[in-house]
Amino acid sequence: MNSKLLFVTLTPRQQFFFGGEQGTTAEYFLKGSFMPQQTALLGLVRHQILIQNKLLINNKIVDVNSAVEYIGESSFKWDQTDQTFSKISGLSPCYLVYNERGVIKKYLPYHQKFVESIQKVDNHFVLPDHDPKTEYLDVWKCISDGTTICNHNSYIYKEIERTGNEKNYSGKKEEKGYFKQIWLSLSKGFCFGFYVKIAEDVDFKNNEVIFGKENSPFIMEVSENQAIEEKFADHENANAILLTSDAYVSDTILQLCDFAVTDTLPFRNIVTELRAENNYSKLNDKKSKVRLQLLKRGSILFPNSGNTTNLAETIKSQKNFHNIGYNHIHLLNIPY
Repeated sequence: MNSKLLFVTLTPRQQFFFGGEQGTTAEYFLKGSFMPQQTALLGLVRHQILIQNKLLINNKIVDVNSAVEYIGESSFKWDQTDQTFSKISGLSPCYLVYNERGVIKKYLPYHQKFVESIQKVDNHFVLPDHDPKTEYLDVWKCISDGTTICNHNSYIYKEIERTGNEKNYSGKKEEKGYFKQIWLSLSKGFCFGFYVKIAEDVDFKNNEVIFGKENSPFIMEVSENQAIEEKFADHENANAILLTSDAYVSDTILQLCDFAVTDTLPFRNIVTELRAENNYSKLNDKKSKVRLQLLKRGSILFPNSGNTTNLAETIKSQKNFHNIGYNHIHLLNIPY
């Protein structure tokens, strides 16, 4: 099956809210993720393929068998390691994209600056420039020129606090149903982007889309004849592994490391099956029953004795996660 590689950008028309899995106490104060989940990007691609290829009309699937041939039988399932999505071959991690007068810069997550001062003293690793009382902002590195950025002084996005209200199934407001949400607004010139590889015969073009937990409007623009550019990896003499996406790994992964600077985040995605009777404008969310913990993008791992091969293969061995943009890495050389 011949395929094509596309680069897709998503530019919000207004404020947006990406839900993600909240912490166990997040009942009153909800703060969404800055980046969309890879499962959400996959869901967007599958939905748009159905619409643009005339397989979903009035929110109803026209022909289930044809739909399965295009996008697979169901959305992502974490425990199905051999899961495929028919004419969708795979997705890249999500990029932060900046358009400056037609010059496109693509950024991937990067590690904190203090990691570069790592030292080994008597078989112990220390970070002399790290301050445990400091709340460090996420760092992004440009894949073309190596420059880094973060959200200092709201350079990339602003947070907007809004009040919400729960409603019951009759549409009436619930008592004690008020909560607060932190919505986001991207600064001018920024958008999100990702690569997707799909079959040549699939229509997938520019469109106005509704995306995110609160159905915010986005402009989706699709560029064809793309080639993936990722240039800041040090493939020679690499002694560290950078996660350029969130990653699902086993609990024993740190046993393969001499040292690691990591963070975690909870993960649980919505699972839907393709059925003719489904109305996709009224589809009830069915979250996976299992709540996982992922290593967060930007984490840095130092493999045992600097041997990156075994650790890299272990991370990428989660095939179903890697296929949709999780568990992606860059190899770096950080002297210590």
